[in-house]
Amino acid sequence: MNHLPEQPTNGVKTRTKILVLDDSPNTLDSLKTILQDPDYHLLQAPSGQQALTILENNEVCLIILDVRVPVLDGFNTVSLIRARHPNLPIIFLSRGRLEENHLDRALSLGPIEYLTKPVEPVVIRAKVRQMVDLYITGRTMEAKLDTIYSDEEVDILVACADSSIVLNLQAILQRLVGARVQSARSCNEALRLLLRQEFCLVVIDVDMPVMDGYELATLIRRQEEMKGIPIIFATTTPKTGEEILRGYAAGASDFLNVPCPAEMLLAKVGAIINMARRSRLLTRQLRKIEELNLNLQQTNKLLEEKHREAEETHKRLLHTEKLSAIGKLSASIAHELNNPLQGILFFLNGLKKQEILENEDKELLDMIIAESNRIKDLVRNLQDFNRPSDGRMQSVKVHESLDALLLLLRNDLRKRQITVVRKYAAQLPPIMAVADQIKQVFLNLLSNAMEACRSGGVITISTRQEGNRTTVAIEDSGVGIAPEAMAHIFQPFFTTREGEGTGLGLSISRDIIERHNGEIRVESRQGQGATFTVLLPDDGGRQEGGRETCG
Repeated sequence: MNHLPEQPTNGVKTRTKILVLDDSPNTLDSLKTILQDPDYHLLQAPSGQQALTILENNEVCLIILDVRVPVLDGFNTVSLIRARHPNLPIIFLSRGRLEENHLDRALSLGPIEYLTKPVEPVVIRAKVRQMVDLYITGRTMEAKLDTIYSDEEVDILVACADSSIVLNLQAILQRLVGARVQSARSCNEALRLLLRQEFCLVVIDVDMPVMDGYELATLIRRQEEMKGIPIIFATTTPKTGEEILRGYAAGASDFLNVPCPAEMLLAKVGAIINMARRSRLLTRQLRKIEELNLNLQQTNKLLEEKHREAEETHKRLLHTEKLSAIGKLSASIAHELNNPLQGILFFLNGLKKQEILENEDKELLDMIIAESNRIKDLVRNLQDFNRPSDGRMQSVKVHESLDALLLLLRNDLRKRQITVVRKYAAQLPPIMAVADQIKQVFLNLLSNAMEACRSGGVITISTRQEGNRTTVAIEDSGVGIAPEAMAHIFQPFFTTREGEGTGLGLSISRDIIERHNGEIRVESRQGQGATFTVLLPDDGGRQEGGRETCG
């Protein structure tokens, strides 16, 4: 059982107990003088037997012992201590240098430090402090782990035909480590149990009848799912070196002479049981992590699908807004197409009656060509605008885009008696943009300006360059925007025109501009019009010329 140093219950700090195993009373006094630490409480045992008794009744963090204590020497004492306290640190003191075989034996007995008398006070103080601190830290961590793993039930399989051996092992294992022990009287029965259930340890009687323990261990090791199960061979008779080697070759982790003392059995299987408990809990935690990872992957996949759906919805929304704008322009476009076509038909009919074209006919023909070119431009702009966006960025000339839209809106502007003033920058670099999306933004802003002007107003389009950004300002002389509406104009479905529009134009426009790493601003005073300013990064390309016109 794991123990920590006693914890104070009344606020008084508990002293760390150190056991001094030495038959000389002077040693204890010397150590007290050297250590000079009120946190240490030194206990003395003049013999190995008394040391074992003290350990049974006290929580000791360190043992300092003389190798040559009487009756039960230091080596044998440590061997007995290790059966119950495998990790307890020990400092060996020797009056002279140990022989090489004794030194090897000392160092093979676990956490041990070896010092030769007389010891420098600074050395013994440092060694004691280091080993005590490491032990307390280790036991604290062990206690925390035991709290976590103590509820983990483990199963041990004992494959043995001798019922007395089974009962002996079963009683000890259940009492000391809390394991559930199952037994198999034959190797075939043991294999069936192993295939059906998970065991953390298998104890096999080497001298099983029909199929001996060596063969059973070999079969277990051949099964992929059983390769990692520890195997301990139990034997009632001493085995030769050759037999022990055969056992290790078959996959045994250790040999155990039975019947055996409880302490010996605990020393053999205690660490294996603890590792099995921890491994089982970690396996379950790994499964939970895998489940969480799978859920995360499914969530990411769902989010990607939702993102794709949102992208598709956004594209459809952009196209729907285009169609809505085109519907408003259809009457104007029909008028623009109809007049040139009538002129063309009239002059073509006249040409049919003439055998030779006179000068006047040539002038008329020039007019027809001019009108035809205008129709061609109108149709081209309309087709470009109505074509669904492919989302490709390209170099866009802002002035050409604005002029194309004003051509589409010319008839509507004329009907409303709205004057358009162009204040184009003399030199304006192109921008990198999705052309039809930027045109849609400008069309939304121009359409809103026309609606705000109602009749007889002025729309001023200004362009300029600010640093590495192109600025387009569309100002109207209309009714302006109410202060309470300013905070909502970019929200989807918000509109100040009841029964008209979808309320999506400005929301979509802002979204497009932000996708282009740009910015859209608005300034307005009610009754004095509004100005929408679009700022977009330029592409550093060839600049286009500007002009200032009215009409």
